[in-house]
Amino acid sequence: MQSQEFDLLEKLSNAQACVDIADENIDDFASRLSKAILTVTKDDRSHPIYLHFFGKKSISVFIRPKLGIELEAVKNWPESLMTSQFSTLQAMAVELGGLILAADAALSARSETQREMRHFRDLGAQHQLFVRVNAGRKKASGDLAKLAIETPGLPSDYGHSFFRSAPAVEEVEEPTVTSVKEDIVDLETKLIGSREPLVTLEAAAAAEKKAADEKASDEALLASLDQQGEELAKKKAALKAKLAKK
Repeated sequence: MQSQEFDLLEKLSNAQACVDIADENIDDFASRLSKAILTVTKDDRSHPIYLHFFGKKSISVFIRPKLGIELEAVKNWPESLMTSQFSTLQAMAVELGGLILAADAALSARSETQREMRHFRDLGAQHQLFVRVNAGRKKASGDLAKLAIETPGLPSDYGHSFFRSAPAVEEVEEPTVTSVKEDIVDLETKLIGSREPLVTLEAAAAAEKKAADEKASDEALLASLDQQGEELAKKKAALKAKLAKK
């Protein structure tokens, strides 16, 4: 039975490793897709194409969840990639289809292994062993109690010394005004501790968006100046030609 449990644990470990690998592959694909989209949209995260795939999330936020949530999001992408007007995005559709199949298979394998482990512990060999052990314990307890009755000089609780006693249950203190206030202080402290990383993440996201907006604004200004320069060059050339005729 022990070897069976070890085999199941190893199988579960391998299944989890496959899920982790699938998760990393999806994350890597999403990062490359984000770069490809930003290339064709000139780093415009407000462009409809980027919003269609990632919404208002940066890629670092999008890939943060575990595989299950992220996989459901990317399952809607292959058709959009295949029908895209950009060949660079179309070329990524087939790869994504393979990654989705691998991720589904990894999650299914892990779920099946988890089911086998639950069956082993709740109904299978481990459970059956516990049933046999408990039956043997009850029989031994009955035999020892009978021996205590039939043997002069043995205490009536003679059989109890052969079995480990359950640990005493700790008494739960009734809440008081002071204890409740202390609990509130503890919870508020934990809440403050949770808010600090949130503030940091929000600040990083805001800085990332600001940098992207500034870059887009600078590129738009540069394009406008280039266009104005071309128009001025044309006017200058026309004026030179006019003067040359006089």
